[in-house]
Amino acid sequence: MTLEEEIIFPAAKKYLTVEDWTAANSAFGANKDPLSDVDHRNDFDKLFSLITAITPAPLGVGPALE
Repeated sequence: MTLEEEIIFPAAKKYLTVEDWTAANSAFGANKDPLSDVDHRNDFDKLFSLITAITPAPLGVGPALE
């Protein structure tokens, strides 16, 4: 992570054009999980809703802890 934050990201910000960033965003947006042909977004949405519902306020909407 240090290499990316200290070397790669600053260089990318310095040398890549708007067109480069647009192309990179499109390429990443088209990628799916390479380990699965199944779209798990709905499953993750359900899991997030469950976690939010059972997590006590103020982080979630579950009952407050006493």
